[in-house]
Amino acid sequence: MPELDVPDAVVVALWIAAGVWLFWWFVPLVVTAAGGTRYANGGEEDPAALEPDGSDPAYAAAFDALAKLGYEPLGPGWMRLTFHLRAWTYQTKVRAFRKRSAGRHAFLHEQPVAPGWHQLVVASCWADGGLDLTSTGAADTYTADDGFAMESVATADAAAVEARHADRVAAREATGRRRDPDLSLRTLLDATERHAGPSTLYPTARSGRVDLVAMGGPLAVAAAAAVLVFGPWSWAVPAALLVVLCGLAILAAVARANLAAQLRRAADPPDEGW
Repeated sequence: MPELDVPDAVVVALWIAAGVWLFWWFVPLVVTAAGGTRYANGGEEDPAALEPDGSDPAYAAAFDALAKLGYEPLGPGWMRLTFHLRAWTYQTKVRAFRKRSAGRHAFLHEQPVAPGWHQLVVASCWADGGLDLTSTGAADTYTADDGFAMESVATADAAAVEARHADRVAAREATGRRRDPDLSLRTLLDATERHAGPSTLYPTARSGRVDLVAMGGPLAVAAAAAVLVFGPWSWAVPAALLVVLCGLAILAAVARANLAAQLRRAADPPDEGW
C-alpha cells in the first residue's frame, strides 16, 4: 500500500504522543498487575472537622444516620494506593466515627470514581490484630482471609449494615475472640493497613491483570496490523495506537460514569410509593 506523504515532524509528534500515553497508562497498570501496589493511610482525631457544613446533603444524611445509631465523630483521614490500575496514585477520603457502647468503629469512605457517594463501613478491630468490616455496596459479597473478613451488603440502610455486622461479631466472640478496647483513630488506621493485602492489594492485582489483557490485546492487534501494512516506522503505527487509546479512554469514562450512577442508585432510599 502506498505511503502517505506525512511530514517528518508530524510522524515524530505521533510517536511521542503514543509513547507518552502508553507510558502514562501502562507503567502503573503493569506494576499493579505484578502486585506492586502500595497502601498508606493517615488522619487525625478532630471531631469538629466532621461536622456537616451544608455543602454535601448526602454526607449530612449519612452523618445523621450514624448519630442516630449512637456513633460519635472521631476525625478525618485518607487512604492512598500508589500504582492503582492506570492511576499512579489513588486517594480516598475517610471520615471516622466510633460507638463506645458497642466497642466498634464506622467510617464513611468517599472515592474519586463516585464523588458524593459515601460508602458506610462498620469496623471491629480485634485484640489479636484481626479486622472485621461490613459495608454498603451494590451487591452482596463476602471475603475472608487470615484474621480479616469483609462483607458488602446491597443496602443503603445504616441500621441494617450495623445489625449484619453485630451478628457476625457476636459469632466471633462466641468462639473466644475479643475486641480491641482502644477505639482511637490510630487503631482503625493500623488495622486497615495491616490487612491491606486481602482487603485491597490482592483484588487490585487481579483487576490489573484483567485490565492489562483487555487493553493490551487491542493495542497489540492494531500495532501489528499497521506494521504489516505500512512498515514498522510508519506514521500509521502510532496513529493506530492513538485511535485505540482514544477508544479505550472513552470506554473507561463510560464505565466510570455507569459505576458512579449504580453506586448512587444503591445509596438512594427505596421508593415506598404513596
